Amino acid sequence: MTHRLCLMIEKSVCRPWIWLIGVVLGFSVLMPTAGAAQATPVVERISFSAQDDGQGYVVRIHTTEQLAAYSEPRFVQRNQLEVILFNTQLSSSYRQEIPGGPVQAYTVQPRQGHLVLLFQLDGQIPIEATASRDRATDHMLLGLTYVGEALPMASAPAYQGDALASDDDRGRWRLDTIVIDAGHGGHDAGAIGAGGVREKDVVLAVALRVGRYLEELLGVNVIYTREDDRFITLRDRGRIANVAEGKLFISIHANAASNRRAQGT
Repeated sequence: MTHRLCLMIEKSVCRPWIWLIGVVLGFSVLMPTAGAAQATPVVERISFSAQDDGQGYVVRIHTTEQLAAYSEPRFVQRNQLEVILFNTQLSSSYRQEIPGGPVQAYTVQPRQGHLVLLFQLDGQIPIEATASRDRATDHMLLGLTYVGEALPMASAPAYQGDALASDDDRGRWRLDTIVIDAGHGGHDAGAIGAGGVREKDVVLAVALRVGRYLEELLGVNVIYTREDDRFITLRDRGRIANVAEGKLFISIHANAASNRRAQGT
């Protein structure tokens, strides 16, 4: 079960106040950006293609501009998956394409300046859905990965009669060390918010606050990839976690949006 953690940074850290929503393996921060408003993204078409590994399908949402915000995919009914594209319009030349893979049908409906995408999935195939931006284009990608007993799963140690796990085995996987990674730093400022608020400063403040809470409430050992304004390479961040033998790695980053009502990551 996923647990959500809500924090609020004091005014001394950055203004305006920023609500932070954390999940077990990462955090998202929404900050308003300064400057002129961006052009409104327009959805031109939606296409479907199989994943290279054959373990699912990719739904590509073709947009004219990069989406500022979108909701995480959620099942509104057992076989119906909903995604909302905020402050997005539908092209006048939009044409519905034939769905593929586990998607049997889909609709795109404008609603109060947003687009609501509803996908009807094949109920015979368990699906895990994730949304992300395509790094090479302005498009959005909806990953539909097959899950279930029919798919390869990580193998567990063979059961040997009534033998119990040894103390060494239990100790190896005890959650005693957590590594907290504050993104960016040094010359890499990350996202820039209103008034010049920098992502690297926000995530560092969050990392130190979360680390202190974990130490006080759980009594675990907390390791930071950085505790001040310095740049750490991705390789070094992984090395720090491995050397510390961290059991959980929490990487904290932030997004920026010009619209205060924007949601998602």
